[in-house]
Amino acid sequence: MAKELQISLSDIQGTGKDGRILKEDIIRFKSVKSTPSKFSSG
Repeated sequence: MAKELQISLSDIQGTGKDGRILKEDIIRFKSVKSTPSKFSSG
């Protein structure tokens, strides 16, 4: 799933047993990453 979304697993913090990355972690990471920042640089 991460490969399909072009997400590096090393960027995701796993919440499963022993830090394993779950499907929910990938979905959460994608939604956070695609959300525009509320702060502007300037």
